[in-house]
Amino acid sequence: MTLLGFLWTILVTVVAPALFGRGLLLVAGATGLGRAPQWGHGFLLGQCLLAPLTLLQACFDWPVPGAMAPLLAGAIGWALARRAASAAPTEAAVGGSRAVAWATGVAIALFVERCLAAAADPIRVSDEAFNWAAKAKALFAGPWSRIGEPLAHFVSHADYPLLDPLAQMQAFAAAGRILHWENRAPVQAFGVALLLLLGPALAARARPVAASAALLAFLGTRFSTYGATAYADVMLATLAFGAFDALSRARATDGRVWWPVACVLLAGAVATKQEGLLVAGAVLAPFAAERALAGPRRAVAGWRRAIWLVVPALAAAGQARFIVAYGLANDMLDAPGRAGLATRIVAQAGTHGPKVLDYHFELLLDGAATGWLPLGLFVAAPLAVVLRGRDVVAGVVAHACCACGLALAAYMAVFVGTVHDLAWHLGVAADRTTLHILPIAALGLAVAAAPRAAATRGP
Repeated sequence: MTLLGFLWTILVTVVAPALFGRGLLLVAGATGLGRAPQWGHGFLLGQCLLAPLTLLQACFDWPVPGAMAPLLAGAIGWALARRAASAAPTEAAVGGSRAVAWATGVAIALFVERCLAAAADPIRVSDEAFNWAAKAKALFAGPWSRIGEPLAHFVSHADYPLLDPLAQMQAFAAAGRILHWENRAPVQAFGVALLLLLGPALAARARPVAASAALLAFLGTRFSTYGATAYADVMLATLAFGAFDALSRARATDGRVWWPVACVLLAGAVATKQEGLLVAGAVLAPFAAERALAGPRRAVAGWRRAIWLVVPALAAAGQARFIVAYGLANDMLDAPGRAGLATRIVAQAGTHGPKVLDYHFELLLDGAATGWLPLGLFVAAPLAVVLRGRDVVAGVVAHACCACGLALAAYMAVFVGTVHDLAWHLGVAADRTTLHILPIAALGLAVAAAPRAAATRGP
C-alpha cells in the first residue's frame, strides 16, 4: 500500500470515528472539557458506536462501500462539534499543566514512533496473527452465511469478543481488500487515545512533577510493546481508563452526560476481551459501592439512569449469542470434560494459589512490566492516610485502589483455576492482564503521592 493509501486508512478508521464521537460528546453537553480529552473520549465513543454498524455491514456482505459509513459519521460529528463549539468552553488551564502537556506530547511522539517502526513487520506470528487479525480477515471475507467454518479452522480463540477484529475490518473496508500491517492503525490509535486521556487527568489532579513522572513511567511499561501491535490488551486498558475517567466526571457533576458515556465505554471493554467483563465490573464497583453507602436517599437519586447499564449488558449478551450461534467454546469456561471455573479455583487453590501470588508479587516488582505503578499505589495510599489524613485519598485514589485491587484479585483467581500448565499460562498472560489496570494505577499513585490542593477532597 502507498503512503496515500495508508493515510486514507487512518482517515477512515481513526479520524472519522474521533470526529463522530467528539461531535456527539460536545452536543450532549460535555462542556468545560479540554481538547485532548475531547479527542480521546471522542475516538473511544466513535469506535464503540461504529463497531455494530461495521458488523451489520459484514453480515449483509458490505452492501455499500465500506468507507462510506465512517466518513458520513465523521462529517456528522464535525457538523455537531461546530454547532456546539460556541457553547462548549474548554477546561481552564491549571498551574504546571504546560509541563504535563509537554510530557504527554513527548509520550505520544515516542509511542507513535514505536507504532511506525512496527509497520516494517507484517502481522504474521502469535495471537496478533492467529487470533485477532485472522478473525478480522475471516469476518471480512465471508460469506457470512458460512462464517463458522473459517472461524473454526483458521482462528485461534474464535470465541473472543469482536471489537478488535471489527476495527481491523474497517481498515480492510477502507482499502477494499485484506491488509497485512496497515490494519494495526485503528488498534494502535487506542494507545494514543489513552495518552490523550491520561495526561490531562494527571495534570488536573496531581502536581506537575508527579504527573509527568507517572505518565513517563507508564510509557516505559508493556504498554509501548503491546500498544504497537494488533493485540487487544491496550484497547481494553484504554476503555477501562476511559470509563474510570467518565465515572469520575459523572461523580463530580449531575452525571447527565458522563454516566451514559461511561456505560458505552464499559460496553466497549466487555466487547474487547473475555477479561473485559471482569475489568468493567472492577471499574464500576467502587463508584456503585460509594453511592450505595451514601444512604438510601442518594442511592435512589437518579435511579432512572441505571437503564444505561443495559448497554454493557447487551454487549455481553451479544457476545454470548455469537458464541452459541457458531458453536464456539472458551478454553477456560467450557473446557470439555473438566469442572467449571469456580470449582477448579476451589480445588486448585492449595497447589496453584501460592505460585500465582508469588508470580504476581514479582510482576509488581518488575519495573519493565508494570513501572511499579500498582505496587506504588498500594503503598502510597495508606502512607498518605497516615501522613496527611484520609481526605487525601478521598475520590480518585480510593476508587483507583479498589478498582485495581479487585481486577488483580479476579485475574489471580482465574489463573488459580487454569486448565493449562500454570507456569506457561502466567508467562504468556499475566503481564498483559496487569496492563489493563496500569493507567488507573498511574493516576491513583500520582494523586496519592502529590495531590493538587483541589484534588485532595472528592465532591
